[in-house]
Amino acid sequence: MSNTTATQQADFEEFLYVITHDFKASARAMLCLPEWISEDLAAAGVGVPQNVGEHIQMLQNSARQMEKMLEGLTEFSRVGRMADAPQTHDLTDLLQRCWQDCERDRGRLRLDVDGVQILGPENDLRRLFTAIFDNAIRHGDKGRVTLDVSCADTGAQAFRIAIADDGIGVPEEFREQVFGPLRGLRSRDETGCAGMGLSIARKVVDGLGGEIRIGAPQPGQGCVVTIDLPKPPVAN
Repeated sequence: MSNTTATQQADFEEFLYVITHDFKASARAMLCLPEWISEDLAAAGVGVPQNVGEHIQMLQNSARQMEKMLEGLTEFSRVGRMADAPQTHDLTDLLQRCWQDCERDRGRLRLDVDGVQILGPENDLRRLFTAIFDNAIRHGDKGRVTLDVSCADTGAQAFRIAIADDGIGVPEEFREQVFGPLRGLRSRDETGCAGMGLSIARKVVDGLGGEIRIGAPQPGQGCVVTIDLPKPPVAN
């Protein structure tokens, strides 16, 4: 990436961060004001007709969705630009801490990554794995989704981390599309998410000089997210 392109990208991400921060205040107002109006009417002895109450609820639901989208865009703008200093991390410990940030009652995590060390900014790595875990949980088609994480040495100065789940999977024709911002296979009403998780994950991996892609463990059985990350340098 040229210096000019890098500067333009940084400027855009700073603009994105500022504008989403300001828009979130408007989204919060859209969420709170209808409730305050309903409370004021009740205090004045004026009942809210059922259809009006339903419209207020629709407005608040839309405001919640907008707030989640803005939060996702804000988090996207932080990747790289506000990253911690790169350090070496024990992968088992890192993944377990990421799992603590997820809705663990909706899933089960099984790790087979003992002894693996990866290099990168802690906050960006946590964004990466938390986003993938959360995406699998929210798109599971049953009560609890099982995630299996393994790691292999590719022999090419990189580790290949595979995160497999037993959820609904991603059809092959959509496996690249879902990495786009605000994209998803199901509606936000169903999943409760903004569609930014995999965009954030790819941005983190790209910044670390790696690759991320989606496949299927077996036809019709969930999906597997494969991440190739450079190995930490060997100490002399």
